[in-house]
Amino acid sequence: MKALLLYLACLLPVQQTFISRIFDTDEFLDPGVEVRGASQGFAVLDSLGFFFHDKGQVLIVDLDSRKLLSTFVVPGLEEAHCNNACFSDEKYGEDSVFPLLYVTECTGNNRCYVVDLNLATGRIVQEIWYDGDDYNKTFDWCIDPGRGFIYTRGGNRFYWKDPPDDPVYGRWMMIKKFRLPRKSDFKSSGQVHLALADALDSFALDDVYFGQGSVIRDGIMYTGEGSPSRCRCRIHIINLDAHTRIAVHDVSYLGLEPEGFGQRDGQILVTFHTPGNPRHNILYKLNQNTTTK
Repeated sequence: MKALLLYLACLLPVQQTFISRIFDTDEFLDPGVEVRGASQGFAVLDSLGFFFHDKGQVLIVDLDSRKLLSTFVVPGLEEAHCNNACFSDEKYGEDSVFPLLYVTECTGNNRCYVVDLNLATGRIVQEIWYDGDDYNKTFDWCIDPGRGFIYTRGGNRFYWKDPPDDPVYGRWMMIKKFRLPRKSDFKSSGQVHLALADALDSFALDDVYFGQGSVIRDGIMYTGEGSPSRCRCRIHIINLDAHTRIAVHDVSYLGLEPEGFGQRDGQILVTFHTPGNPRHNILYKLNQNTTTK
């Protein structure tokens, strides 16, 4: 036992070099601000962080001053899990405050909501659906606006292994690439449907239990996995073009659940959910010299 404790004590500082804490939103939230729903997707635009929670509440935070600018439930997202959130590079209209925001439902029909958001409210202007039946249960959406792609990611029934010795690990995550529907592709019906035949690429990675949020930069996907009460928590770094995992980092020692990912000034940011206390949405950054080791 002594040897094990010594080993863990030596390992912890090494793990912590991969990730650095920035703040906990509870540190600056007014006591009267009510936050409902577990921390989920996260998006960044300039100096603003958009912290999404299960059932549609968003906290818009100035990341520099660490000040809450506003919080509200986005109309139409009241039943959505909001597992991931990503900004596009085009606005819906001339009066739009922010570019279009793509929010993952991750429950029910697994659609991607396209939202025209401002500092006080928002509106769903389009829904993107995947009509294939090759995913197991829920899956995520993540966009790469710079390269013009949208990705789906989740469990795939065709890739299940025979039951492994450890029922948690040995599972597969499938990633599929599609052309990102632009505003000009939006239908008057309010829906864009993608079929299996529309996929530009598809591949799977093993040893993934269940995924969390993600962000894509330069063809590299940064994504989280796991929950402290169910399995280990890790961050995967994936080369989408080469179909390879560049690195995987175990962050279970934090006792938190990796949830949303964003990027700012060349840095990858990740939010962590504190089980049972949604006010404690904790923001970390990935240290650049360790992300690909």
